[in-house]
Amino acid sequence: MTDLTLVGLPGASVGRGTGYRGEQVTSVGRRFVTKLRAGRAEAWLADHPELRVAGEKGALLYRMR
Repeated sequence: MTDLTLVGLPGASVGRGTGYRGEQVTSVGRRFVTKLRAGRAEAWLADHPELRVAGEKGALLYRMR
């Protein structure tokens, strides 16, 4: 069985009004991606439990090893 964790990364809009270009993750989100790539996401999430979500639209789903 594979364990999956749903993670909501905080973000902010890029641009304003008709110049809106999308969303970007904050420094917290960038640190999560760095830890994920290094294989240390599970330990990092233990220190940031507020990022674990259930059923939130736009969240990142990844597999724990």
